[in-house]
Amino acid sequence: MQAAINVHRARDELSESSSEGSVRGDEGSLEDRRLSQEALDERTQSIRERGLPVRLFMEELPEDDGLYESRVHAEFVEDPNHPSGGYWHEAPPALLMIKVKPLPGFTSLRDRRRRPSELYHIALCLTSELHRFDLRDGSAGVRVARGLYGGLRERYHGKRALLRGWMQGTTLTLSRGTSVEGGNRSVVDDPDVRMFRAAGSYSDRDLQLAL
Repeated sequence: MQAAINVHRARDELSESSSEGSVRGDEGSLEDRRLSQEALDERTQSIRERGLPVRLFMEELPEDDGLYESRVHAEFVEDPNHPSGGYWHEAPPALLMIKVKPLPGFTSLRDRRRRPSELYHIALCLTSELHRFDLRDGSAGVRVARGLYGGLRERYHGKRALLRGWMQGTTLTLSRGTSVEGGNRSVVDDPDVRMFRAAGSYSDRDLQLAL
């Protein structure tokens, strides 16, 4: 219970500090990125030609069983400092992803420090969507997904990769030219990656990396 209160307060503090950040123009705009159009065009061309050298990371699955429920459950948290004596807390599902860490030679599309919210990652699906791995038995679906996720971590966690593809604005859509050390196929063709993507929110999108 106290942990939920602390999370609620931390979010309020983060919201206040974010509003004081040095954002120029609309977030993600050229002004915000501290780039000229000419510089952006040059860098996107470099990415198309050379790719992006990175290291991949995948965290272990969260332990909270509630995150795998197909419906979000709300819990009333008592807080004497809150005007209403408390608030309803909903634990949102976690986004499963392949995190991407730039390596030397990585072309950035920003000339400022990245904000915490600007984590480089390739989205897979939400924990609340894993039950779809078995449409007749949601619990079995989650168990199947857990096993497949473990296999993905063995293949990609800590591995160097060269991301290749085509640019759409400031987003790299990965192509089969993407390679991972020790891999026999591109991550784009990995059937397990496709299964996680097909499980929910990203089923109609290509594998992409927002830059």
